[in-house]
Amino acid sequence: MSIINIDAYVDYLMQWLGYSVQCFVLPIKTAGCGQFWMALLFVAEFVLFLFCIFIIRHIWREKREWKSYQQRLIDRAKIADAETMLKVQWKSGDFFEDISESQLAEKMRQEIAQVKNG
Repeated sequence: MSIINIDAYVDYLMQWLGYSVQCFVLPIKTAGCGQFWMALLFVAEFVLFLFCIFIIRHIWREKREWKSYQQRLIDRAKIADAETMLKVQWKSGDFFEDISESQLAEKMRQEIAQVKNG
């Protein structure tokens, strides 16, 4: 089992960095730098691809949220049919019909007196 020597790894990174800097400052057609430019091109395309995927997902999510919002507005605006509306319509518990306040007070006094007398 071989253990990677950190110094060897750092040396490799430094050589790669020197190669990259050298190829970056030289013209594109320089011999031996094609691999660097192709790798750089692939990395740039990959980053652009990820960015486009991010933008497309964001637009798609906003479109979905807009559609669900519109559907909620449509659902909220729906009104039930006449039969259902009659079932849920408020009906007053008008037990006293057309009775004046004095007559109502008198009925209440009579009820209280009946309860007290037992």
